[in-house]
Amino acid sequence: MINLIKREILEHIQSLQFLILIVLSVLLFSMNGLVTVKKHHERMNRYDDAVTKVERNPSTVETSLFRHPNPLVFLADGGSKYQHPGYKLGPKGKLNTMPAGPKNFKMPAVPEVDWAFIIKVVFSLYVLLLAFRGISGEKETGTLRLVLSYALKRNKLLMAKYISILLTVGIPLILGTLVGLCIISIFMPDALSLSAAPRIGLTIILAFFYLSIFAFLGLFVSSMVSRSSVVLLILLAAWIIFVVVIPNPHFSQPH
Repeated sequence: MINLIKREILEHIQSLQFLILIVLSVLLFSMNGLVTVKKHHERMNRYDDAVTKVERNPSTVETSLFRHPNPLVFLADGGSKYQHPGYKLGPKGKLNTMPAGPKNFKMPAVPEVDWAFIIKVVFSLYVLLLAFRGISGEKETGTLRLVLSYALKRNKLLMAKYISILLTVGIPLILGTLVGLCIISIFMPDALSLSAAPRIGLTIILAFFYLSIFAFLGLFVSSMVSRSSVVLLILLAAWIIFVVVIPNPHFSQPH
């Protein structure tokens, strides 16, 4: 089984797809780091200006409570630019939210290129491209019978392919995240404190769990359908549903 995992990984990393993903991963995570640094400095400037303005003109009626910019938005932005900047504490303890930034409903919503987006869109699609020919491709070439003739059970074969896919996709994922973290640590050293390490580590663990679901789905469909072309169509349809349609319900709503 170990030899099969090594063979699968070697086959994956020698492909053009793997090289493209390496380059794309480094570019996307680098862009994420640079954009995060730029936006964080802008948010900090607005935060400092707002705090300084209140300190220079204190009010005896209400107290302003400003939200400190979150340096970890590079993990998942969550629409932070539309969140209200803070609260106003009025008489009798009445708490009112400050107005948030205006939304432009005429322009299409452009997703933030954060870690969640890169993993959800780019890496999930790559996992499916690795898995769709995992079983059906070997059925078409006739190598599946040869592999199973070496007293290798089907469950071990599937497990070996499953592990090899996750290990293969882990290389560009870890490389990309390290590049992004290096950029952020250089220009935003305060963002990567010890308190941020558990969140970053948990994000990477959840990313592997998320991608493992697509690896399982790809191998499952590949084992059930004989033709690789049909498997690819089914998996692409499932990818569009789970990655594009369900997380964005406005796609299915009439405008």
